[in-house]
Amino acid sequence: EWRKIPTLRMIMEPVAIVKARAEAIAAGLPHATVKAGDGAIGGGSTPDQILPTYVVQIETGNASKLERELRENNPPILVRIEKGCVLLDCRTIQDFEVLTVSASLSARISA
Repeated sequence: EWRKIPTLRMIMEPVAIVKARAEAIAAGLPHATVKAGDGAIGGGSTPDQILPTYVVQIETGNASKLERELRENNPPILVRIEKGCVLLDCRTIQDFEVLTVSASLSARISA
């Protein structure tokens, strides 16, 4: 079944579920907002395919530092930086990861 393959599940997931996940992660985080965005599927066979997504946007004084700390986190949390803000694409987060991601973000933002 295709739902057992993480990449296919992420591609096929309704954007409303992605938005709910973003809202759950952003809840209680200072300087975090949920924004509609676009995410690239990427890869060799779909390098130009774009999907609608929702991101948690975090305004921080040092986006590079936060990005590095999250990448070095255990488990690593991969984000991107746009216009000085850290963006977490919630299409790439699985439901069972929400609490871990939220706790890691909270610890780093309030530190």
